[in-house]
Amino acid sequence: MGIFNFFNKSSSHASGTLALIQPKWKKTIQASSKQRSKTQTNRYMERMLQPESQLLARLPDETLSFLSARNFFLVATAVVILFLGLLVYIRVSHTQNELGMDISRLTNYQVQLQEENRRLKVELARLASLDDLEIVARRDLGLVSPSQGQIVVIDD
Repeated sequence: MGIFNFFNKSSSHASGTLALIQPKWKKTIQASSKQRSKTQTNRYMERMLQPESQLLARLPDETLSFLSARNFFLVATAVVILFLGLLVYIRVSHTQNELGMDISRLTNYQVQLQEENRRLKVELARLASLDDLEIVARRDLGLVSPSQGQIVVIDD
């Protein structure tokens, strides 16, 4: 028949229907891949049915002793470094919050001082006028205007 199968197995030669042309080597590859996957499935099932002791016996010793001396030292070092980093972060955050509160308090104090300064400037301007000064002198200090006989003029 040659390399190619021209006729479908289910049809007769008399019908003259041609089957799909498929080389024999392709059928061989398909058959071998099916058998390979079947073999892998069988091996997997055999492993799943084995007791745990046999499965653990196959593992290397390093995977069983995760916390060996070297690994324990590395893990402990990492934990200490993370802890110290956390402490530094907390300290920096605390200091930042304290400085923020100090800035806020000092800003409020500055606003109060500016308000008092403005108020004192207004009072100074009011007291600097002569009319207001005379009113304050008469009312608060009890001063009176001098009479004609009390005024003495001195010449140079």
